[in-house]
Amino acid sequence: MSAVSFQELGQNEKALTAFIKATELQPDQLTAWQGLAAFLEQERSKSVITTDGGQQLKDLLERLCIVYKKLECLFER
Repeated sequence: MSAVSFQELGQNEKALTAFIKATELQPDQLTAWQGLAAFLEQERSKSVITTDGGQQLKDLLERLCIVYKKLECLFER
């Protein structure tokens, strides 16, 4: 099953794992990174401040920055 399928079924942990696996298997595949970025953006839009002091959101934003840096490198090629 694909990452998008997991995402559409609301199985976000499996979707995230699948998106990450896709980027690991094909690190220069632009669409894999775009899918991961779109997924993380969607998760960010659903984020709320929790009792962890915003740590989950901070982690998500850090991961998103890494993905955008990779996308920038791929676009520059």
